Amino acid sequence: MTVEIDIQLVEQLIKEETAALDLKHARSLSYREEAKTHLPGGVSSSWQMWPPHPIYIDRGLGSHVWDIDQNDYVDYHNGYGVMVMGHAHPKIVEAVQERASATRARRPRSTPCGSCAPPPAAT
Repeated sequence: MTVEIDIQLVEQLIKEETAALDLKHARSLSYREEAKTHLPGGVSSSWQMWPPHPIYIDRGLGSHVWDIDQNDYVDYHNGYGVMVMGHAHPKIVEAVQERASATRARRPRSTPCGSCAPPPAAT
């Protein structure tokens, strides 16, 4: 069985859906130019450059993420361990805050790094 595909209809639908998406992502579209000054192509991974445009995520909680335009998405990508615990799991947030606070309190004011430390004195 042969199926006829109306290419003009497909192109029209793509155009309409892209325009609707652009309206929902006005901040993401404008932010991309700013992001390009910090990252090649304005994204941290080449797969994020696929059309129609990148979406910049602002925050996540549980299985949801919100972009900088405040659109809510269910995160089906689940990268970097999110699949196990969700975004911003309270126990993980608490542990990170405690560790960051403890590290800040114990850190000396000035610690030379290995490549910046003066060479050992000759003996």
